[in-house]
Amino acid sequence: MMLNIKANKQAIKTIVRMGQVWEQTEENEEAGLHYYHITDALNHQWQTIGVNVTDAIQVFEHGNDGVWTRIIQPAPFYPDLTTNDLIHMLNIGPEAWRIRNAIQIILNNVERRNAFVNRIVNVNDEDVLNLLYNMRNEFLKRDQLSNQKFMDLYAVNPV
Repeated sequence: MMLNIKANKQAIKTIVRMGQVWEQTEENEEAGLHYYHITDALNHQWQTIGVNVTDAIQVFEHGNDGVWTRIIQPAPFYPDLTTNDLIHMLNIGPEAWRIRNAIQIILNNVERRNAFVNRIVNVNDEDVLNLLYNMRNEFLKRDQLSNQKFMDLYAVNPV
């Protein structure tokens, strides 16, 4: 029984067929396994394999395995990346309100949003939430408020 679980649910912007994975012994060079380069919605450049475009997309959707499907170029830095842009790039619908809220709270500046874009590999709800909460824990450990800073903020806006 084959499970149809997609590890990568992100949108594909472009897909380009590259060279063959290995030399063919047949006369028909169109048949056989080819490399494909994919640009996803976050602008990561991926390399995957497939017999045709549909097959390559299916292999890509199974996610990064480090061998046949892998990121070959990271996403660029987006100086104006907003939370709404990121939510749109990740194709997160309104029903995923927990993820939307977590993105707005945890990724509250452009540096954190870009760090997230560069660290995310497979885009699915579970991996997005795991990375968000790992990043939250890292930020809490590294960027703690001093007691005085907390008291100053609390005095301005008591809860």
